[in-house]
Amino acid sequence: MASDLHEEVTPIIITKKRVVGGAHGGAWKVAYADFVTAMMAFFLLLWLLNATTNEQRAGIASYFSPASASLERSGAGAPASGLDITSPGSLTGTGSPTVVSVPLPNPNSEPTSENFEGSTGKGLPGKAPINDETLAKALAIKEKTRFEEAKKRLQAVIAADPALAGFTDNLLIDETPEGLRIQILDRDGRSMFPSGGDAPYDQTVEMLRLITGIVKDLPNPIEIRGHTDSEPYVAPDGSGNWELSARRANAVRRVMMQSGLAEARIAEVAGMADTDPLDKDNLLSPINRRVSLILRTQNPNAPTTADQGTAPAGDMAPAATPEAAPAPATAP
Repeated sequence: MASDLHEEVTPIIITKKRVVGGAHGGAWKVAYADFVTAMMAFFLLLWLLNATTNEQRAGIASYFSPASASLERSGAGAPASGLDITSPGSLTGTGSPTVVSVPLPNPNSEPTSENFEGSTGKGLPGKAPINDETLAKALAIKEKTRFEEAKKRLQAVIAADPALAGFTDNLLIDETPEGLRIQILDRDGRSMFPSGGDAPYDQTVEMLRLITGIVKDLPNPIEIRGHTDSEPYVAPDGSGNWELSARRANAVRRVMMQSGLAEARIAEVAGMADTDPLDKDNLLSPINRRVSLILRTQNPNAPTTADQGTAPAGDMAPAATPEAAPAPATAP
C-alpha cells in the first residue's frame, strides 16, 4: 500500500494554441472591397476624361475651384455647363449631336407677339421678325376660320332639327366688316314673331336655342338688333316700330340667356325700326322684318365675304335678293 503511494505519477500536459488573425479572418474582405471601389472610380474617371471636351473639363475644374462656383459662362445658367450656345461647349461633344430647343406657339391659343417672337423679339430662326401687321393678319385668319366653322355647324344643326322643317330659309348667315351676322327673318307665310307682338313663335325659340349652343363658347361680343319694315304701325299704347323692334331684340336676348349665353357676352341690344332695310328696293318686303345677331369681330383686318358681296349661308340661307311680295295689310 505504501509502495503504491510512492510510485511516480506521470503528469498530463494540455496545450492550447491561440490563433490571432489568420487566413480565415474577415478583415481582408473590407480591404478588397475598398480596393475594388477605388479601381471602379479610377476607371470612371478615365472614361469621363476621354468622353468630354476641353471646355467641359474646364467647366468641371472650375466647379471645384475654391475662388468661384464657376468661372465659365453658361447658356443654361448652371455651373459646369460649358460655354453658351453660341460657342463650342457642352453642346458640342463627340458622343451626341447638338440639340437646340426652340419654343413654338401653342396652336390652340391666340397668336401673340410672345408666341411668334419668344423672349428675343427676333422671330424664329431663319424667319423675319414678327411685326404688328403680321400678327394682326394671323389673328384675323384665325377668327375667320372660327366664324366659318361656326357657320357650318349652325347650318348642320338647323337642317337636322325636325322642328324647323320648312324654316331653314328664315335664317341668313353672312360675314360683314362688323363680324359674323346671323339673321332670323320673316318669309311670306312664315313669320318669326306674331304681327305687332314681341313674343317669338316656338320655331323662333328653337332656332335661337340652337344658335346659342353654337355661339356661346366663342369669345366675340354679341350685338342684337331688331328691324321692322316700313309699314306704319301704332300700338294701343302709342308705341311704334321703334319700340316694337327694340322689344323683339330684347326678347331674343332673354331667350339666348335662358339657353346658356353669358350675360357678359351681350354688348348691345337695339331697335332699328325700318332704318336699315335688307331689301332696299321694297321697303315693305317681309325679309325686312328680322332680328340680327352680330358676333362682333375682334380683328378689324379680318377678310370678310362682304368684300366680295354678301354670300348666302349655304343651301339653307338664300341670297340677299328678296322675293317680290305685296305690302302686308297688317302691322309688322
